Amino acid sequence: MFRQIFPLVFFVLLGCSSGSKDKQQQVARPVASPYDNARALVRINTYNHYNQKMAEGYGIYVEKNKVVAPLSLVKGSFRVKVSPIGTDNFSDVEGFTAHSFDHDLIVMQAVNRCKAPVNLAKAQAPGDTLLSLFWNNRQLYFNKSTPGKPLPGDTLGWVAIAGKAAAGEALFTPTHAFAGMVQQVTMGDSVMTAILPAKAIALMLSRQNELRSVYDLATKSNKTYPSYTTIKGFNIVTDRGNIAIRLYNDTPEYRDNFIRLVSDGFYDSLLIHRVIKGFLIQAGAADTKYAGKHDVVGWQGPGYTLPVVVKPHLFHKRGAVAAAKLPADRNPRNRCDGSQFYIVSGRVWTHAELDDLEKERKTKFTPAQRQAYTTIGGAPHLDGDYTVFGEVTAGMEVADNIARVETGTGDRPVNDIRIRTVKMMR
Repeated sequence: MFRQIFPLVFFVLLGCSSGSKDKQQQVARPVASPYDNARALVRINTYNHYNQKMAEGYGIYVEKNKVVAPLSLVKGSFRVKVSPIGTDNFSDVEGFTAHSFDHDLIVMQAVNRCKAPVNLAKAQAPGDTLLSLFWNNRQLYFNKSTPGKPLPGDTLGWVAIAGKAAAGEALFTPTHAFAGMVQQVTMGDSVMTAILPAKAIALMLSRQNELRSVYDLATKSNKTYPSYTTIKGFNIVTDRGNIAIRLYNDTPEYRDNFIRLVSDGFYDSLLIHRVIKGFLIQAGAADTKYAGKHDVVGWQGPGYTLPVVVKPHLFHKRGAVAAAKLPADRNPRNRCDGSQFYIVSGRVWTHAELDDLEKERKTKFTPAQRQAYTTIGGAPHLDGDYTVFGEVTAGMEVADNIARVETGTGDRPVNDIRIRTVKMMR
C-alpha cells in the first residue's frame, strides 16, 4: 500500500525455465525513463475570480501541451496554474478541450510545453505492483502500492487500490510504463480510491473539441437537482440554532443557484464569518471551511459571480436574505458573489431618517418600504445596490443573537460560529 518510500531503482524480474537445470534470467526491460515520467507530473493550483487560491491537486502531461486532472479539482475555478512536481514554476492553463463527469476527468491545454509527456501508446494494465513518483531534496523516490480487485459492475477497467493516494497522481508499473491516474470513485454510499486506466484517458484525448475557458465549467453538471416547486424553504442549521428561510421566485437565477449549492453540500461547515450588531450576519465564503483562528476570510466564493438583480418590491427589510459582493474597487463589473449571502438584522428607522436617505441617494422609498423600515426595521441604505432573493421565516432571534457576539478583525466573530448544514424543507 502507499506510504512505503523507496529510492528509485530499476526492477529486475527473475524467472526460471521449466525443466532446465540452469536458471534463466529474464529481465523486464523498462519501457520509459522514470525521470522523464517524473517530468510529466504536475501540481495544480486553482483560483477564483478574486485571484485567491481555491484548491491544490495533481495532474499529468499526456501530450506536450495537454494536462489531464480530476474535473472536480478544476470545476468552479476562474483560473488554473500548473507546475512540474518538485518546483514552484507555475504557469497558466489556457483552457480545456474535453471533460467527463462520469470519469471526473478534464483535458486542459497548458501554456508551457512538456518535452516528455507520459507515453499512452506504451501504457500497461496494472499488475501486482504500482509506483508513484516524487522528488525529495532533488532525489527521485517512489511510493509502492498493491492494486486490489476490479470495481464491481465496471466495464472500463477501474482497479481499487489501498492507501491514501491523492486524486490526479500518476501510477506506473515496475517497468515504468504508465498504468493510469488515481481517482476517487463513489460506489453506493462509500468513496473508493481507484485507478482510472490509461485507455480511458486516451479515449478522452480522441474526443477533444475547441479550446474553452475553465470558467465555462463553473455551473455545468450532469447532476439532476430538485425543482424549486418541490421545495418549501431551507433550514440553516448553525452552532447557535436554526434559521429558516424561503427564496423568492422573482429572482430565479439566485433561487436555482442556492438550490444547487445546498444540494452539493457547499455550505456545510462554513463559518458565519462577518457579523455587525444591529445590521447583518454574513456567510457562504468557501475559504472559511478550514480557516485558522487569525486567517483573513471572506474572499472566496464558488468561482463564479452573478449579475445584480434589483426588484423594487424586494428590499432590505428585517430578515431579508441578500447576495454579498466585493466593494467597487475590487469588483469593477459590479457583480454579486456566487455563494456569499447575508441576513439583515437591521434597526427601526424614522420617517425623517428615510427622508434624508432619499435626498442623499436621490431616490424615493415606496409606501411598503416606509412601512417596513419604520416598524420592523431593516437596512434601507442597501436598497438598489444588492440582490435581495429571500427572507427569514423562522429563527430570526438566532440571527439577532449571532449579530451580537464579540468580533475581531474584519467583523469576524472571536469564537467561530459554523453552519453545520443547510436542509431543504419539502
